[in-house]
Amino acid sequence: MNDPFLAEQARNLVARREVAHERSPSGRIRAIYQLVHGRAATADELSLALRFIEEQMYSMSVRLSAGGEGESPFRSRPARTKASTAVSGQRVFFTAGTGRSRGS
Repeated sequence: MNDPFLAEQARNLVARREVAHERSPSGRIRAIYQLVHGRAATADELSLALRFIEEQMYSMSVRLSAGGEGESPFRSRPARTKASTAVSGQRVFFTAGTGRSRGS
């Protein structure tokens, strides 16, 4: 999953209008499932993806509050400003604290 090609494809996916215009994480997850799998996410898939995002954001906030900076493997900026999370095998980038995703 850390392959540059896959990271680029994930950035392209979240930059698509269908995903980028969604305001909520659940809306972005639904859009990604439709694009990637050609179907709607089930309630269990949506719940699992939202829980994963929440856990990743919490883990990131705990690490950063302890003074850890670290570099995100998918961005040139410190992880202090951005958190990357995986949704159903696809990399999706969420801006910490804003609820918005970015694909670059």
